[in-house]
Amino acid sequence: MISNNFSAVDPDTKPFYHGNPFVEKHRGVMRLHKENLESSEHPPINNCCMLVMMDIPAFFTCRELVSFVRPSSTHILLMKIVRDETANKYMVTIKFKTPESATKFYEQYNGLEFNSIEPEKCSLRFVDTIEAEGDDSTTFTGLHVDP
Repeated sequence: MISNNFSAVDPDTKPFYHGNPFVEKHRGVMRLHKENLESSEHPPINNCCMLVMMDIPAFFTCRELVSFVRPSSTHILLMKIVRDETANKYMVTIKFKTPESATKFYEQYNGLEFNSIEPEKCSLRFVDTIEAEGDDSTTFTGLHVDP
């Protein structure tokens, strides 16, 4: 079982789960790219194709999320909603076609308000690896460039 205690020890590791808890719940851990604390507004220079949008408020619906990212939709391959143990918030992993499009998305959306009424802002991190837990554990590495 994954707990937030693991995340408290290492801020670059984020436990998550997805799926319908009444049917099947999948758990895993995201290893996030280490942030440059001096300059968090600028994206790291890497070849990463995946970002995670952190701490999205629960009132922000999936429809609103899709509208929010629509200007960049031609560069997105996959979006997946995942959760951690934080109440009233969720996360979205976003896989892009190229590292350049991921970097451009980061530059355009990181720190952007979700809407003009609420104070919450979009918080993005690059994902280095995703490790799934369970009997058939899988590690997704090489999220930097598609073959």
